[in-house]
Amino acid sequence: MARRQVAGARVVVGVDGSEQSRRALRWALRYAGQADAIVEAVLAWQPPFSGQGGTVPAAEQAKLGELAVQALAENVAKVAGERPAVEIRRRAEEGTAAQVLLRAAADEDVSLLVVGHRGAGGFTGALLGSVGQHCVQHAACPVVVVRGDRGTITDPTAGRADTFQSTPEDTVMSTTANAASSAISNTAENAPEQHAGVAPPAPGAPAPQVWPSLRANDARGLIRFLAEAFGFEEVVVYGEGDFVEHAQLAWPLGGGLMLGSARQNPGGAWQPQPGSFACYVVTDRPDALHQRAKAAGAEIVSPPHTTDYGSRDFSARDPEGNHWYFGTYRGEPRSPKE
Repeated sequence: MARRQVAGARVVVGVDGSEQSRRALRWALRYAGQADAIVEAVLAWQPPFSGQGGTVPAAEQAKLGELAVQALAENVAKVAGERPAVEIRRRAEEGTAAQVLLRAAADEDVSLLVVGHRGAGGFTGALLGSVGQHCVQHAACPVVVVRGDRGTITDPTAGRADTFQSTPEDTVMSTTANAASSAISNTAENAPEQHAGVAPPAPGAPAPQVWPSLRANDARGLIRFLAEAFGFEEVVVYGEGDFVEHAQLAWPLGGGLMLGSARQNPGGAWQPQPGSFACYVVTDRPDALHQRAKAAGAEIVSPPHTTDYGSRDFSARDPEGNHWYFGTYRGEPRSPKE
């Protein structure tokens, strides 16, 4: 049975610092103002890999939790201002994005779950096809996926999907909206913005389970460079000033990487050294990506060429000295299990 929309109900919205999640939050605030609802902004965080064969120490994990609370407050303030028109609650919780969002949306007084079309994301960004798709399939309440100025609403209790303009006048809820996850379409009208040399995310791609990790002398500068030159998407950045405790970047075709600022740890456990990293990244558009990287100031080590095994490749070096190899070769297919 569908949940009724009642005054004082909560609207849960995923926030991860990305522009897509800010659009989702703006949408949720407009809807809550019309529906006399409370907005609960939710940010999920996870302890990163330490680079030492395990997770970071408990003290550092506690600090990351505090930074997550701070980051959530700052992102809400950016969108809602100092005196929001509706009541806003904040919830920063350890766990994967899908787990945390589904837990938050499970209570009976939650009338709606709102996620951005893609974000990153560690929160891992509310990526349609991963977090967003998982929420659509498993949430106990209707789900809205906001794409730019449009949204798609799905109701797990009924049988139709509706796409609408993301304005209060066009988003009056009804429980006749749909459940089939396939109803969230990727039409040209609703498709996410694409950047030169970077293909859109693969639909249904699983969240990364292997995370290349690196350190940088100027971590914030490297994050900006990787986004501008190569098309990585910032998911989350924790830290104060120039120091980055932990950051996650997503690759649009799937996968991602973790990075942070270099640490001074004389006599301690081994730490990755800035500039010592190398990574191969799959792209469907190597020539366009090469032009983009070159225009952004990347040092081109090897221009686009076709290898003897048929891959179209090029390589570049970032300002820290790390080597990046891009190509169309996706690796050998795995043999089916017996």
